[in-house]
Amino acid sequence: MNVFLYLRHFPPRGAPLVGGTEKAVHGFAAGLAASGANVTVLCTGPNDSVVVANSGYAIRCFARPASRRPFAISREMKHYLATETEGVVVLNGLFTPSVFSVARTLWRARKPYVFAPHGVYQPELFRRNTHLKLPYWTLFERRVLGNATAIQVQDGRQEHWLRARGVRTPVIVVPSGVFADDVPSNIASRWRSEGGPAFLFFGRIDVYGKGLDLLLEAFAHVAEPVDARLTIQGPISGRQPSIRELAVKLGVADRVTLLGPDYDTPGPIRMADYDVVCIPSRWESYSVSGLEAMMAARVILISNVAGLAPHVAAAECGALVSPDVPTMTTGLRELLGRRAHWREMGWCGRQYALDNLQWRQIGSAALEHYRRLVPDATATRRNASHAT
Repeated sequence: MNVFLYLRHFPPRGAPLVGGTEKAVHGFAAGLAASGANVTVLCTGPNDSVVVANSGYAIRCFARPASRRPFAISREMKHYLATETEGVVVLNGLFTPSVFSVARTLWRARKPYVFAPHGVYQPELFRRNTHLKLPYWTLFERRVLGNATAIQVQDGRQEHWLRARGVRTPVIVVPSGVFADDVPSNIASRWRSEGGPAFLFFGRIDVYGKGLDLLLEAFAHVAEPVDARLTIQGPISGRQPSIRELAVKLGVADRVTLLGPDYDTPGPIRMADYDVVCIPSRWESYSVSGLEAMMAARVILISNVAGLAPHVAAAECGALVSPDVPTMTTGLRELLGRRAHWREMGWCGRQYALDNLQWRQIGSAALEHYRRLVPDATATRRNASHAT
């Protein structure tokens, strides 16, 4: 079966994989390929190119169009989408203008596509930049969702928010996963034996969306009695409130370290220097950093809105909290009270990921979904053709 995965900013040469969506698309492509699919990742870059990644899938890059308009895609890409994509095309990206343009090209050519937004359309998402998001939703995003053969979510609970916004397109659940050899067991078995507890946030620094203000305030309530430290590491997303100023205001500046992104060291290896990985998001489609923490056998504090949260609960490798300060404070205190069990909890999380969330398993299950979708989509197009 042919499967095409569109992610505008996927690296044309396949590496380095920086963002969570890039890592998820790479893993999914490799899992599909390992399950027998013929997989091509479609992206945009400086030049046309085709390469075959070591993981068994092809990367076809289309040169950026001369137009700088956000909705612009090249003629070559339009032609390829309309004539060369027999199978299923999976579009990746939330509120992404080029996704709308690709989707429009496909539905005009009567080609089936699956939309994987990598985001949750819950109310919190619309509370920031509402003046931009609501018009885009009305004019573009809702049409991409409505014309899809299916919507691919990473957590079944996300269907609720689609239905609440009037979207009736069928939903399939495809979580993100791990590779068995991502983190050797000798790395995961490293554990700090001295000093106070070390907490880590590892990911894109979006203070509001990622809930870093909530985490800092909760951390301020628990840090001093146990001599805890918090490290926040990652790229800054746009114009953000100063984490350093907030830490000073809360009286924990001497306990908080802010580090820039490290694109050379794999996340799980970086996490092995800490005890607890924190994912305090106000909204979170899944959490690739949470998966990396499981593979590194770290304990996890995670917001219950994140798609990975049910897996953390099933693995018993951390604490689920609401995205608010009182609950997050309680969660941190509960974890501190279980410090003697952190190593055991971490290994439970690693084993759960290896047993349930390997990319080959996920790719195989997704292929079964797609095989059921394609005949239905083909029949729909044939009926529409007869009707005209």
